[in-house]
Amino acid sequence: MKKVAIVGWSGYSGLELAQLALRHPQMELAACFSRSQETQLNQLLPGAPLVPVFSNEELATRADGFDTVFFATPTEASLELIPQITSSEVRIIDLSGGFRCQKDVVYGLQPFNPSKAQFIANPGCYVTSILMALVPLMRASLIEPSRIVIDAKSGSSGAGKSLRSDLLFCEVEGNCLPYKVAQHQHLPEILYYMDEFAGQAAKVLFTPHLMPFKRGIISSIYAQTKGSESDLTQVYSEAYKDYPLVSFQPLSDGADLLALSKVVGTPRTHISYKVVDGDLYLFSCIDNLLKGAASQAIENWNVQNNLPPQYGLEVFQ
Repeated sequence: MKKVAIVGWSGYSGLELAQLALRHPQMELAACFSRSQETQLNQLLPGAPLVPVFSNEELATRADGFDTVFFATPTEASLELIPQITSSEVRIIDLSGGFRCQKDVVYGLQPFNPSKAQFIANPGCYVTSILMALVPLMRASLIEPSRIVIDAKSGSSGAGKSLRSDLLFCEVEGNCLPYKVAQHQHLPEILYYMDEFAGQAAKVLFTPHLMPFKRGIISSIYAQTKGSESDLTQVYSEAYKDYPLVSFQPLSDGADLLALSKVVGTPRTHISYKVVDGDLYLFSCIDNLLKGAASQAIENWNVQNNLPPQYGLEVFQ
């Protein structure tokens, strides 16, 4: 059993990560760190074992006691705390956006970038949904990169637990809110890794929307394609032949994978597509707290430890 710790455990992604760590056959959740020690893990996860909770200020002196430290913190906290871990023996998996586009940090989009590196940056939730659908097609030169339109919708948990008036129930319920139009922090990440993973510089129009449900992301993607639906199926089959956490099908075979409810609560990605006269309608669904955060962090930990990416996640398949 490998000892792991979670910094920022009480947020939405951190709690999901804690549950996955407690269930993982090869992990021992040895400690949690947060700004406050007032709340214990078993208060937010009834039935969970008693796990020591330490303040963030103690991380630097305690980090050497863990094989891996996960950071489910806001970006600013990761930027402050991660440099305090000086031992090269301690592995780091960071779920924040602080280090994602740095050349010296491995970007852990599974299955495209498996790595046993000491420091892995977990991808953003929107980015994961989008790249899982687009990278195989772009690598196969089936997408015209000069204009890709992405309309993405996320549950409110994607905004975190921060106390903001626009996240109050009365503001979110019954509403649909486009936000950070053309300036969302995930847009540079999308463009950077389209180039890194597919070798193509793309023009992307990306609009995220805050939706009145708790969790899940559906990205509706529109582009020109040179391929047929059967071409796309063949490309996805090859790209994901050794990776069991993706399902894909053309809409001509059914709309089963379009239902966001069927992917929420799982570590999977569901991809659907339709081609009409060279126009591609592409849909990618994930759970923003799992494949978009916690379960992908587990995948990265598994790969670091010579395990299949889906190990310990099989119950969710």
